[in-house]
Amino acid sequence: VSLTATYAYVNPIIAVALGAIFLDELITSAYAIGGLIILVGVILVVSVERIKKEPAL
Repeated sequence: VSLTATYAYVNPIIAVALGAIFLDELITSAYAIGGLIILVGVILVVSVERIKKEPAL
């Protein structure tokens, strides 16, 4: 999984946030929990990719 593809998973979170800001849509607890799960997953993938790419000494 490339890092660029990983960041695509954040798009739904941005869409929900923009809907709440500009269209006064309600963010339910299910949306918040789902967004948190997505963010944790993206952070884990990015941190593992970063560890893999560190040069050996």
